[in-house]
Amino acid sequence: MVTYDSISWHSEWPEKLRRIFFHVYLARLRVRISYSDWQESGYVGITEGQIKSPILVHNTRSNGGGLIGRGVVRLESSRKGGIVLYDIIQSIHTQ
Repeated sequence: MVTYDSISWHSEWPEKLRRIFFHVYLARLRVRISYSDWQESGYVGITEGQIKSPILVHNTRSNGGGLIGRGVVRLESSRKGGIVLYDIIQSIHTQ
């Protein structure tokens, strides 16, 4: 586990992706997360236990499930014409 700004992240999360998800959480932005074989949308939330970890919730009043950072290939705002916040292909080419 890696702690970033008091939130615990699985060590397989790329640092760049942790920072982006943290800023998405602070901005309360609704996002679309694309994995290699599925997509999901929602808001990034934080669990309420002693160990804080990121979760994806449908809306700000609902419970959510844990986020899988290892398989994220694209992250964008879920508004029409969404802004791309992370793209693994672009990340590979800019390293």
